[in-house]
Amino acid sequence: MKEVNTLHILVIHNIKDKNLKGRVNRILSEYGFKFKSGVFECFLNKKQLKSLTYQLKAINRNDSQIRIYPLCQSCSNDILFLNTNDEIRKTAHFII
Repeated sequence: MKEVNTLHILVIHNIKDKNLKGRVNRILSEYGFKFKSGVFECFLNKKQLKSLTYQLKAINRNDSQIRIYPLCQSCSNDILFLNTNDEIRKTAHFII
C-alpha cells in the first residue's frame, strides 16, 4: 500500500550551464530517480517537496528553467508502464 501523504512529482529542467545542471541533478538525485536527461520522477511528502523547492530556488538563475509537475493520485494510478523495469520502480515506492 502506498504512503497516504506521498505526492508523485515530475521535475523537468532545461539548463544550459553545465555546472548549474550538475548541481540541480545532484539535488534531484537525493529525492528521486533520473528518468532521462533533465527529467526526474519523485515520490515525496509535503515536507520533502518544500525542501526540494527551497533548494532549487536557492540555486536557480533567470536563464534556466525548472518546472515541478505534481501528478494527482488518479493520474498517477493511470500511468502505463510499457517496460517491465519501469514497473519495478513504481512498486518500489510501496510499503508492504
